[in-house]
Amino acid sequence: PLFMLYGNGDHFYTIDIEEVESAVKLGYAVEEIICFVCPFQSNGTVPLFRLYGRGNHFYTIDIEEVESAVSLGYEKEGITCFVYSSEHECSIPVFRWYKDYLIRQ
Repeated sequence: PLFMLYGNGDHFYTIDIEEVESAVKLGYAVEEIICFVCPFQSNGTVPLFRLYGRGNHFYTIDIEEVESAVSLGYEKEGITCFVYSSEHECSIPVFRWYKDYLIRQ
């Protein structure tokens, strides 16, 4: 499961129950399990990278966006999980939003 937590104006996503527990101690609240993802890379999946900066977490599958975010002061926190980069059997699309605007699929 991919857990969604919220705290301090930031959404935080993780599959790691220890990270969930640590985040709760820091003031985050578990909102829900938003979907199920691959904990290890399997055929057809790509890493979902997690970065932190400017008081919030940033997630992307695009390595160019990772490098761009790092140049803006974000720090790499590693790989959250592995996901399909396009529609796949038995999968659902996940979109990235900022406030009320769709940024990218």
